[in-house]
Amino acid sequence: MQGYALIYILLISHVIRDPSGGAASCTLALADEWRRDGVTVVDFYRDELPGVHAGRLSPDLLALRAAWFVAARRDRPDVVIATGPLGWATFRLLRMVRRGRSPLFVSLSYGLEHEDHEVQVQEASHGGAGMSFLARMRWSVFVKPAVESSIVQSDLFLAPRRRDTERAVESGWKRPGQVLATGWGVANEASLVDLELPRRAWTGRVAWCGTVVDRKGWRYFRDGFTEAARALPELRLDVFGSRLEPESLTSQFPSEMAARVSVLPILSRTEQFRQMASMDVLVSTSLSEGYHLAVQEAMALGVPVIATAEGFLADLVTSARPILEIPKRDAHAVCEAILRVAADDPLRVHLSSSGMSWAASHSWELIARRVTSTLVAALSTP
Repeated sequence: MQGYALIYILLISHVIRDPSGGAASCTLALADEWRRDGVTVVDFYRDELPGVHAGRLSPDLLALRAAWFVAARRDRPDVVIATGPLGWATFRLLRMVRRGRSPLFVSLSYGLEHEDHEVQVQEASHGGAGMSFLARMRWSVFVKPAVESSIVQSDLFLAPRRRDTERAVESGWKRPGQVLATGWGVANEASLVDLELPRRAWTGRVAWCGTVVDRKGWRYFRDGFTEAARALPELRLDVFGSRLEPESLTSQFPSEMAARVSVLPILSRTEQFRQMASMDVLVSTSLSEGYHLAVQEAMALGVPVIATAEGFLADLVTSARPILEIPKRDAHAVCEAILRVAADDPLRVHLSSSGMSWAASHSWELIARRVTSTLVAALSTP
């Protein structure tokens, strides 16, 4: 990547710096690859900025303040990348105070800013948690217009999924040459796990990874797992990354199932991969996903996956999806899929090998180089 050492990227993210979180983990991986290629990257995440936890200023305002500080006091960046709704204010302010050549403004979407609210409304109509008036107002008055405005005001729009970049073009926010669907990369840390030994026989260990919220389809998974566990006495559930106390989560299951549910604490990345590699199957019932990080990592580790076609899976044709696909909002389908994987050894071998094959061909290094080439071309355009 000769000649890229002169590029200076200022990256401002509205999510916390969490190596296990989908959006943050992917942004961190992208920034790390840029640095390996000689690109200067200064990045800010909302949780590490002063005052966020004190509640005196909103995270968005603090991130904006940090962005301005870096842009004003350090060497002026060649590229300013802002995520989610941050871009509209960041780009406006930097344009107002710019001196000389303006940096390239890039809006980066995690793929969920438009969908979170719609999913919550849908779930409320299906018996999930209701939507408050304030939540609806915040979405319609601030979040949605801010996200759309950040795309409109940017010089370039990046998103992992093709359907997000296509939406930007179809809505008239961007021209075709002003968008880039970056695709997905699989975490390099997965290679630290020893996968030399063949996968052992079925023991009934089921993994869930992520928060237990409506958007993840948690209650459909919970009910489906409970149904399957009544048919399979050996079935056990390990919950990764819920950030809940064990009693708070196990109390959501029938009392006779509580002893069959384990809630893992927050683990190091290496230990998280080692624990996941020992699972017999990962189940994801997501109704909406941006990166679908847990599914990609499980595939990289050779763990068979049962999942809804969300995130990167939605960009793949059905025949190319290396998972056992299930419909959304269907607890019985979750049960049937678990029972099928438990009984079908060749299916588990196929899901394991096809998942590993897909993951092996997707790296953050390739994505970083693709994005950098796009940025260099845009910077070279008069």
